[in-house]
This record gives sequence, C-alpha cells and structure tokens, in this order.
Amino acid sequence: MKYLTRFAFIAAGLFLCAANLQAAETKPHIVLLSGESLYGSATTLPKFAKRLEQQHGYRCTTIIREGEHRFPSLDALGQADLVVVFARRMQLPAEQLGQVKRYVESGKPVIGLRTASHAIQNWLEFDKLVLGGNYHGHHKNNLSGNASVVPATKGHPILSGVADEFKMGGSLYKNTPLANAAKPLLSGAVAGHPAEPVAWTHSYKGNRTFYTSLGHADDFANPNFHKLVTNAIAW
Repeated sequence: MKYLTRFAFIAAGLFLCAANLQAAETKPHIVLLSGESLYGSATTLPKFAKRLEQQHGYRCTTIIREGEHRFPSLDALGQADLVVVFARRMQLPAEQLGQVKRYVESGKPVIGLRTASHAIQNWLEFDKLVLGGNYHGHHKNNLSGNASVVPATKGHPILSGVADEFKMGGSLYKNTPLANAAKPLLSGAVAGHPAEPVAWTHSYKGNRTFYTSLGHADDFANPNFHKLVTNAIAW
C-alpha cells in the first residue's frame, strides 16, 4: 500500500508537470530583440518582458546582442508568434539576417520600437518595406515635446487607455511621409517644427506591423507607453 501511495504521488506530480509544460507551450511566444546601446534596451526590454509574462500571460524570450553586430542566437525566431525589434544599425551575419527575413516573410506580426527604423544596416529596406516608415534623422535632443492621439484614429484598439496627449521621453524622429498603407495613431510636435508621426500601423505579407519612435528609457517609465505597446501586442 505504501508503494502504491508513493506511485500515485509520483504519477500526479508527472501529470502536473506535463500539464504545466503544455500550458506554457500554448501561451503566445514573444521574442524581443535588444540590439542597441543608446537607450538601454538591454535593461528595459527584459523588464518589459517580465511584465508581459506576469501581467498578461505571454511567454517571452529576450535576446540581447553579443558585440555590435550579432546576436548569440536567433533560433527562437522559428518558434515566435510575434517579434519586438529594438536594434540600431546592426550589420547582421548572413545567417542571422536570413532568420530575420524568414520570420518577416512568414507573415507573422512585427513590432518596432524607436531605433527599429534603422535596425539593420544590411537591410535598410526594413523601415519602408516592413514598418511603413521613412526615418531620416531626428530633431535636437533638447527639444522636448508631446505625443498626441491622431483624432481620426481615436477609437483604434491600440489606443485604448492611452492618454490623448503625453510627454515624449526622447527626441522627435523625422518620419514624414509614411508609406501610403501606413495608418498614423500618434503624432508628435516640438516647438518651431512640423508635426511628425510617432506611432502607426502597417502591413507586410499580410501581417500586422506596429511601430513607434518612442522607446527612450523615460518612455518605459510612462504608463501610456506600456499601454500602447501592450495593446499593440494584443492587436
């Protein structure tokens, strides 16, 4: 009888382990790529990923670049349901560039943060082709400004719970004009200069793409930024 009881406990434990593993595998898998040093994404992305796991039930893998132009591995892209890109001017090895392109060509969703508009130096078309952007520099760092909801898109689900206007953490990127298919959600303005799109949606190969030029460390401390990106992930 003692052995039967012990066996029952072991069997129950194995069953629970298998159930937990299956549950983890069915959670949407988000891969977050940190490939820049200007904005501290090696710190902010892992914290954001932990928040996504604990508060929203996602399974996250954060990959931080190794040196300036490569990641330790991008094999996780093969099991990703969504990729978040926060990289800057990386000259990726051919194999890793191929892995990124295969993911994008698969039609799965892509989210780009801040420097993702110029993430891959040997695939500059990523900005216009995939994100629908048109990055050509930024305004001076000392020109602070606000991001505002584009009135025509106020009811968009990505903007749910996002304030109509809030302070941007970093400089305003120049992205005008966007691709014809891009739909601006937020615009930003600094004194003495025309407004620029700050967040928008786009589509490539039938996927859903979201980009925002926000992503400064101060943005990660802003609940509106968290809400914006979390909504974009759910969208």
